[in-house]
Amino acid sequence: MNRECAVDMIIGSGETVNILSEYGFELVESPMIIYPEIRDYEIQKYPEEATPEVLAKTVKKPFDYPITFVYTGDKRAANGVINSFYGSLFSDTGDILTPNLVEIRNYLKKEMVKGYAKRISDIKAGFDTAGDAVMFTLTLFVNDPTACNHDLPSIRVYKSASTSSSIT
Repeated sequence: MNRECAVDMIIGSGETVNILSEYGFELVESPMIIYPEIRDYEIQKYPEEATPEVLAKTVKKPFDYPITFVYTGDKRAANGVINSFYGSLFSDTGDILTPNLVEIRNYLKKEMVKGYAKRISDIKAGFDTAGDAVMFTLTLFVNDPTACNHDLPSIRVYKSASTSSSIT
């Protein structure tokens, strides 16, 4: 794809990293959420009344956020890189996995979501003389939609093992 990847990530209490420079992943697809869904209203229905009573209070509804990445490079390394990445989304204490809070900042869509890794799915691999690619979808469970930002500024600051920069 050879383009600047405009997706940054924070895992747990770690530093902000660019997913392309840190993991070799590029963004393929993600949903655009302007405003999350709301929970259904509480309704009281009475047989003697045609119009139900509505408790006109609600909250934003938790949601799944699927984001598709592609790893390009040596096909022999793809499984290890993706497995290591997915493993970093959890704290492993033997038999018990505790998910780390993951923050994804998608600057192309001006979105920031915070959630917990739910699954990796839709894994597809393509190998030819032009290069090797493995595409997969990471789904986050966003349990607190109020912690998300659907109008992210266009400036980002991140640190990786080798660089620290600001891109506008």
